[in-house]
Amino acid sequence: MFSLPIEAKLDVLKCLNFNQLSSIKLTNFYFFNLIKKYEEQLCFRMKFNKLLIDGDLRKLESYRIIKPKPVLEYTLDKRLKKEWQKILNSDISLFYDPKDPLYVDDCFFYFERTFDNLLSNEPRYYILKLPQFPEDIEEMVIIRYCLEQIFNCVFESALFSEIVFNSQVFYLLFNYNTPQLHIQKLTLFPNNESLEELCKFVYYFLTISECLCINLNHVMMQSGSMIRFLLFILKNRGNKLPKILLKKC
Repeated sequence: MFSLPIEAKLDVLKCLNFNQLSSIKLTNFYFFNLIKKYEEQLCFRMKFNKLLIDGDLRKLESYRIIKPKPVLEYTLDKRLKKEWQKILNSDISLFYDPKDPLYVDDCFFYFERTFDNLLSNEPRYYILKLPQFPEDIEEMVIIRYCLEQIFNCVFESALFSEIVFNSQVFYLLFNYNTPQLHIQKLTLFPNNESLEELCKFVYYFLTISECLCINLNHVMMQSGSMIRFLLFILKNRGNKLPKILLKKC
């Protein structure tokens, strides 16, 4: 592989998942420096410190925006194309916000890099913005492709509050399959309105390897939705969660 041109090396590295890429990175200084240099192109195969969804970039001091490019080769069967057309025809948002389920302001994915991969002259965050309301099949392909790359990442932690992915769109995007986001520690800040959607997303699309922490400050403990949420998580995911923490200040 040493004799290959840089472009060919990158094509090979892009085929590796996070664990494979990490192993290659540790073999010698050449591959360590190569992966560090082209980390932005390989970032969807990396481990990150934190995943957030937010709409305000002003609070970030150091970040780099990732601009999704058109996907040239993508096989799309007629059945899946028909399902995607439902999203386009219905103007369904990629994100869910209980304040206004039909509309969310600009939302960005924040990928905070791990401290061991963070150098003083490199950005702390990678920022990805996806179309909130896809306009055509091409944008749907871009969204699915980007999400597929995110599923190849590992996140030490993630925080979801009111704005989350729309589970309905996820189902249609992935032809009713349930790909998993790999998160070690997940913290939820639900309110009574967002609780149900958060519950769906945690159950169907997340793999949590260490701890699920639920902050209950904005949830009425007497609410039926809160009780149903806890029972649902414990009954269906309790054996897959090493630890569940409930917090209320």
